[in-house]
Amino acid sequence: MNNNSSFIDRLNKWLRESITVKLFVIGILILILLIPARMVEDLIIERESLRDTAIADISSKWGGMQLIGGPVLTVPYTISIKNERNEIENIIQYAHFLPKTLNIKGQLFPEKRYRGIYVVVLYNAKLKLEG
Repeated sequence: MNNNSSFIDRLNKWLRESITVKLFVIGILILILLIPARMVEDLIIERESLRDTAIADISSKWGGMQLIGGPVLTVPYTISIKNERNEIENIIQYAHFLPKTLNIKGQLFPEKRYRGIYVVVLYNAKLKLEG
């Protein structure tokens, strides 16, 4: 009985002092804690996907992104060139003229639209362009 007790004492002392056992336990704890971390990551990805869907759905009904540009005057003109067979070809090209100055004045009116827990901000604008 004394021999068995000393074995248990030695085993207990080895478990408390062994760096290998401590590293093994830390590794197991890390692996166990990766499970809830992955679950939270999956939830974040799912919520981002739902947010993107809500934004796309609401934006599609309002026309999507808009780009505002100034006036451009386009003037067609014809040039004559000789081709490989020494025949004269007329080609229509276009010259584009932009204004020297462009003033855009306007007011921007944000509007909030709700889709479930998601809020999408849409913008309405009244603009005055001078060029």
